[in-house]
Amino acid sequence: MTHPTSTTRAARPSRRTGPAQRAAGLAVLLALLLPVAACASEGVGTSDSEAVAGAGAVSEGDAAVAGGTAAVTSSTVSRLSRGSGNGTVGTLEPQLISTGHVSLSADDVEDAVSDARGLAAGLGGTVSDASTRADHDGTVQRAGLTLRVPSDAFDEAMAGLSDLGVLRDATSSSEDVTTQVVDTAVRVRVQRRSIRRIEELLDRARSIRDVVRVEAQLTRRQAALTSLLRQQAALADRTSLSTITLDVRLTEEVVVGEAEDATGFVAGLRHGWRALVGVVTGGATALGAVLPFAVPLALVGVPGYLVVRRRRRAAASAGGGISPAG
Repeated sequence: MTHPTSTTRAARPSRRTGPAQRAAGLAVLLALLLPVAACASEGVGTSDSEAVAGAGAVSEGDAAVAGGTAAVTSSTVSRLSRGSGNGTVGTLEPQLISTGHVSLSADDVEDAVSDARGLAAGLGGTVSDASTRADHDGTVQRAGLTLRVPSDAFDEAMAGLSDLGVLRDATSSSEDVTTQVVDTAVRVRVQRRSIRRIEELLDRARSIRDVVRVEAQLTRRQAALTSLLRQQAALADRTSLSTITLDVRLTEEVVVGEAEDATGFVAGLRHGWRALVGVVTGGATALGAVLPFAVPLALVGVPGYLVVRRRRRAAASAGGGISPAG
């Protein structure tokens, strides 16, 4: 009898440990389920109903997107300045906007302008603007050009233009816009990402009110993206092509020589000939202006004159044939 009793007592502790083990297992299970529940709650926050309900709060998300843009931009620019990162941003070359001005004097302004055009074309550039000023003889006294040349050839273009005549003045400047280029590129990427998110919200919208709200935000984001793309294109144009203005004037000695030639016998003869040509030209012009009116007047006036003249002769003949009475 004693042995079975001892066996029963030995089995009781094992039964008591069963609930403790189950409690411990339940605690472990709850600990494992808590992260899952947290993730599930986040998923509910971005579910369709929550997304549509949050369509009215998209405008509040603008500030978050702007803040994210500033944060990303600041981080990107910081990596750029340190030359670190994944090897792409750190190796970006400085983006410069270079401008220059060259003032020359030349014996032949037209030749200098032609050489400047050829220089720009040889460097892969173009002439975006041109102006000339000539005297009464048609001699070009002054000319101006605006050249757009590749930024890599800016120094070469400045040196080549300076050799086209007697250099009067030359200035150049460069502005580093690397930060602006990176900032604009990052803002474009963030804005596109934001537009994709709003388009997803639009696809999940369930009511007309939500559709209107989301479409309004989408329109505003697209307008902002268009503005950023224009800024990006303008920066790309100004950094890829440098602008140089060229001013060419006729050499002072040539101008003085032309002024001296304006006096003396030869100058008087030349001015007299020009005056004669002007008078003849004016008379011919006046004749040409009157001729269209003279032809119809002659067609009407000559027959009328002949008729009046014949009547006068007839009246005179009739008066001469009557003898006095007596």
